[in-house]
Amino acid sequence: SQLKEVDVEALGTALRGHRATWLSVQRHPRTGERERLAAALGATVHDFSTCNEDLEEMLALLSRVDGYLGVSNANSHLRAGVAKPMHVLVAHPPEWRWGIEGERSPWFPEARVYRQERDGDWSRALARLRAAL
Repeated sequence: SQLKEVDVEALGTALRGHRATWLSVQRHPRTGERERLAAALGATVHDFSTCNEDLEEMLALLSRVDGYLGVSNANSHLRAGVAKPMHVLVAHPPEWRWGIEGERSPWFPEARVYRQERDGDWSRALARLRAAL
């Protein structure tokens, strides 16, 4: 089984200082997770997680936002379906659609890929994400 999860404090720290309106579309977030992300970001994070209950609603939201970043999941597929750019954190080992290496996927040309290290460490991927933003 593959754990597609990034520590919210590490993610927030990597994104801290980047000017944005932050929306959380995480499916079934754990209690306090959005608040921990907001604290690490130093910014408000608006909860849109309930959009996951209706794929058309989520597709509409993802088609309207300027950017998207997250782990590989259904929302990244929806974002790809509207041909909008996104940043995708890919766990190791990667699923076939992300390939074994590289910053792009032939199936998701709009996606920039940030890969977890073999040992499960996200630090290099998050540093690359921060530099790209």
